Amino acid sequence: MKIYYQLSLFLFLTCMITNCTSDKNSIKDYIKTKVDLNYKESFSIVILPFDACNTCIHATLEYISTNPDILNNNKLILYNFLSLKSKKIQYGDELFEHTNTIIDREGNFLDFDFKHNQPMVIKIQDKNLKNIEDLDSENYFELLSKIH
Repeated sequence: MKIYYQLSLFLFLTCMITNCTSDKNSIKDYIKTKVDLNYKESFSIVILPFDACNTCIHATLEYISTNPDILNNNKLILYNFLSLKSKKIQYGDELFEHTNTIIDREGNFLDFDFKHNQPMVIKIQDKNLKNIEDLDSENYFELLSKIH
């Protein structure tokens, strides 16, 4: 009887682990669907979810809006927002209507498996993802200042 319970527990845990594994694609796949990696030999992508901490969102948008070279030479992806109206008023239409700003209005990010509430800076080198770094309220200035 003890073996039966152990076998049942083993099968149950195996099924749970198998079902819990994500069949979603990675952030690399998300980037490939949203960004032309032939854009430049080397550039960065700032990914900014609007459900991240307000300090992170504000600091990142403020920094980018006051340093236009960042957006002129790199990409910005915005997702998970209800409305951009107040952000456009706060940071200016230019930031949101720039050709290098990609707005995920369709919610495509939900099809991919990555931290949905953490801003990131992704370095692209020779059409490959070279580095991913999380942005937070303590390191945003250091990371964003590197991507001019």
